[in-house]
Amino acid sequence: MSQVKQDFIKFIPFSFFLLLPGGELFLPAWVLIFPNSIPSQFVGEAERIKKFQELKERQEDAAEKLLFIMPNYLAKLLSNNSVPDDDKVQIRAFKQLIKSDKFLPTDLLEYRKLFTKYGKFNLFQTKSLIHMAHFMSISPVTGLNTINNILSLFKVKIPVDAPVIKYMTQMLVARELNMYFRRLRQEDLMLDLEDIDKYPDQQLTKVCFERGININQPRTEQLADLKLWLSISNKRNIPHLLLLIIRLHDFNTNRF
Repeated sequence: MSQVKQDFIKFIPFSFFLLLPGGELFLPAWVLIFPNSIPSQFVGEAERIKKFQELKERQEDAAEKLLFIMPNYLAKLLSNNSVPDDDKVQIRAFKQLIKSDKFLPTDLLEYRKLFTKYGKFNLFQTKSLIHMAHFMSISPVTGLNTINNILSLFKVKIPVDAPVIKYMTQMLVARELNMYFRRLRQEDLMLDLEDIDKYPDQQLTKVCFERGININQPRTEQLADLKLWLSISNKRNIPHLLLLIIRLHDFNTNRF
């Protein structure tokens, strides 16, 4: 249903290129500026595979970068004088736990209150938020996307963390991540554990990929990871960022 709705919205501007005599001449420029504006029925199978491969590589790259970003964020919290000593004890314990290989993803749930206080997306820099979005398989709206697509013709780009602009980009990407997680977790409430076992491989891959679950593993392990995600996601008092970190750790463990 979501894909049909997106295609309907995309088809409105796309139809002008079909109806306007000679309109197809302007289509390449339109696609350059708005690369995701083509309805899915006009995208060939080879192009779909290429785009999916790019998203997959970007997800893996983001997973590696986030392994360094998260500890740095915790270190900043420890050096922040406004963070109470009791919370710093918890932060140190959490740091020690994620350094160890001998813990289960569910062990991290003990720190849900800590992440409720300090695990909000808007506390991170824009580039870190973009890596989180890429890990979750989405291309975030920074407010500069279209402008930078036009500027790419002149091999120029406005950095997302440029002075003044960075406050806008940070707000937009944090908002999109929150909306994305809310949507996923709303969908999770509707998923039936027994039905998941019957999903065709293509459907299972899509659901797992959207949730940061490593799809380069056997079906049985994808199902196990998805059921773990659902068991945590459906707990209402689990902050989005903690859910992301649990998936990030499991994703990298499965990769290496």
